[in-house]
Amino acid sequence: MITTKIADWWRSTSKSKKLALVLAVVFVAVMLRGVWMPKSSGAGVQTVERGVVEDVVKLTGTVVVGGKNEVVSPATGYLESVYVTNGQTVKEGDPLFKVKSTAKEQDKANAWSAYATAQANLKTAEQNKYTNQATLEIARKAVLDAQVAVDRMEANIIANKANSVTGLGYTQIDKDAVNSTLTSARQTFSYAEKKYVETDQAIAAALAARTAAWYGYQAVTSGVVKASSGGTIVNFLKGVGDEVKAAAGSKPVLVIAHLDSLAVDVRVSEMSIPKIAAGQKVEMVFDALKGSKFMGKVDRVDVVGSEENGITSFGARVVFDDSAKALEQLRPSLTADVTIIAQRKEGALRVPRSSVRFDNGDTLVMMADGKERKVVPGLIGTTMMEVESGVNEGEKVKTNVK
Repeated sequence: MITTKIADWWRSTSKSKKLALVLAVVFVAVMLRGVWMPKSSGAGVQTVERGVVEDVVKLTGTVVVGGKNEVVSPATGYLESVYVTNGQTVKEGDPLFKVKSTAKEQDKANAWSAYATAQANLKTAEQNKYTNQATLEIARKAVLDAQVAVDRMEANIIANKANSVTGLGYTQIDKDAVNSTLTSARQTFSYAEKKYVETDQAIAAALAARTAAWYGYQAVTSGVVKASSGGTIVNFLKGVGDEVKAAAGSKPVLVIAHLDSLAVDVRVSEMSIPKIAAGQKVEMVFDALKGSKFMGKVDRVDVVGSEENGITSFGARVVFDDSAKALEQLRPSLTADVTIIAQRKEGALRVPRSSVRFDNGDTLVMMADGKERKVVPGLIGTTMMEVESGVNEGEKVKTNVK
């Protein structure tokens, strides 16, 4: 009877109501399953076996050239002539570009006058050094002569000899006079020595002032800029007529890069730096090359770190095993996912790190039967841990234990 009524109701009910009823039943079933069905813990079981244990440090790095020289304009103005192009190889002394200064004639005259004054001041400082050196040597000789007189007097007194000057025995006045001469000579020498040292400082200051004045003069003077080192021209984006500036902080006109070698620079945290050392193997992956992998090694590591925003890190450089492949496929400034293999051991009896718990100096491994077992660890890797004793090859352990 009830079944017949349900069938009649179903036939008379619209499709939309039928669909709503079906969805409601499905929803309730799913909710009840979530309540009554046991949830998976995510734990698994793995066999203890021998294999590789690695402790790795994962970093992000940037491709850099072996060396570069940023060439700035010595003068403010515009490029009058250009002698090189991107990709061109140059030698030290080769002309790069010519700058036409836009400074006024009065500015040029003032700059030259400042340079001439600085040059004259440097010559004066150097002459003062020669004068002070001569004075110092005279004072040094006076000290030596006074010391000889004191030594002679003391020797004569011991030998009961008369004063060679008066022909009489040494009086207290004679003794005081000889000793006073030595004291005065030493004071004069100390003053002369101080003045001599000050002349070195004056020369250094005058030299710095002359250098600054020369740069100031160059900043208002037209001229040809030459390469200070050999290499390949890169990042040269200006042409004839383009403006250039000599102001501090201005972007370089071009860069001379040493493209005969590439490397990857990374920053290492103070927590990881104790693990990093020159010679360690490195794996590098470049997303720009669809995950292409390159191998290399740590070439050098900074001894002194640097702080930025309160965080200390250390620089390290990685070189490529296949430098030819790197030069062919990579470009400076590409980003690399860098994995440094700090330690590696093959054939180690190992368990997953997710099976391990550390408690008050003890290392515990969760076995498949749910019981923890104390073990002696070896190399503790990133995902696996070596076990020196406590478990046997072929035993089962739980993984992803919470």
